[in-house]
Amino acid sequence: MCNAESADKIIGMSEGKADFAGIVAKAEAGDDEAQYHLGQMYEDGNGIERSADKALIWFQKSAQQGHGQAGNAIGTCFLKGLGVNQNFDEAFKWYTWSAGQGCAQGAKNLGTMYADGIGVIVNFEEALKLWCWAAEHGDPGAIHRIGTIYASGLMVPRNVEKAEEWFLLAAEQNNPESLNSLGDMYRKGDGVEQDFEEATKWYYKAAEEGHANAQNNLGAMIAKGMGALEDFVTAYAWFNISTLQGNVEAKNNKDSITKKMSRDQIAKAQELSKEIIENNPRLVVASSRAI
Repeated sequence: MCNAESADKIIGMSEGKADFAGIVAKAEAGDDEAQYHLGQMYEDGNGIERSADKALIWFQKSAQQGHGQAGNAIGTCFLKGLGVNQNFDEAFKWYTWSAGQGCAQGAKNLGTMYADGIGVIVNFEEALKLWCWAAEHGDPGAIHRIGTIYASGLMVPRNVEKAEEWFLLAAEQNNPESLNSLGDMYRKGDGVEQDFEEATKWYYKAAEEGHANAQNNLGAMIAKGMGALEDFVTAYAWFNISTLQGNVEAKNNKDSITKKMSRDQIAKAQELSKEIIENNPRLVVASSRAI
């Protein structure tokens, strides 16, 4: 089973207002979708304290019933060492199993292992085959990967027009990587007319989805007044948010812009960072489901 529908359908409630007790009851009763969703909640700290160990337990229970997305999640746990010792062989095994269950995300992640040579010998042909299959089945990460293939010319002749088409398809599903890539294209004028306002728009969308590089890019655009009014306070806030996600370049940018700011401005920027995060906690929850 590989169901891409949002888990709020399980309990008939909107996202962010899930009845935790109800999900637990369904999960403990053996509902594989509820078990998977509960694992996601522990993984993201969605309304509960984050726990990689508990997330893995519920993913395993769900996968035992054939839930493909849960198998994919287990693969990512092994890939990144979340709740378990990092083990590329196990990650490969679980992604393979997930893909076999018809899970597009599992196929995409398996393709990424082949492309990047993670635990296996690099095999671009196999990677492309898996990404194409996953893209045909709607996985935004796979759609983005095909866009990067056209953008880089690594596996096919470089074609930035086709790259933009694929990035836009993934962006329709709010894929943060594609949103950021579109920002890059418009900032550089790569295959499109250079447009700083358009670049800033795409960086903002990606930043809102928690993309650390986009948050740094957005801060840089605002700091330089490119596509937006120059505003050191807002730029600092985005650099700060990106830094919280471990972005080294953002930390350097924050340190640099701090030298140009007054103490009052820095205090306002720090408060703005808190306000932005409180309004959207996803900003500092880097996705552990994508590689």
